Amino acid sequence: MIEQIMQDYKIAMKERQENRKLILNYLISQIKNKKIDLQRELADEEVVNLIRKEVKSLQEGMLFLQKAGKGDELRTEEEKRKVLEWYLPQLMTKEQTKNLIQQMVVELGLIDLQKQKGVLMKEIMSKYRGSIDPELVNQVLLELK
Repeated sequence: MIEQIMQDYKIAMKERQENRKLILNYLISQIKNKKIDLQRELADEEVVNLIRKEVKSLQEGMLFLQKAGKGDELRTEEEKRKVLEWYLPQLMTKEQTKNLIQQMVVELGLIDLQKQKGVLMKEIMSKYRGSIDPELVNQVLLELK
């Protein structure tokens, strides 16, 4: 994944895509900082987590910009978010998440979701981390009770 980001950065430089180049340069620097902190190469999952953290931070900032009526800055942040989200794996939809939960309940033989929620969450997150939103899983579990 890091190689893909580097390659995309080079393309952005060649094609003079200034915003994309700046965003990817920032992402590369964040990856390098994390690599220095951990003193090892990052796995793709760690890079994805880093990108998710940056996207979440951008979304929070966008809420404040929206409330303040700062349209130009909001568009810039939206562009950054779109570039970063391109590198994230597609998350399951609500319907897919609901189907998966129902399937896992049957597979694990769970009877009381309220008491056995932890067992279900642990199993789902171990198998589907990165492709499922934990908050959505919680939301669906609350609806299924």
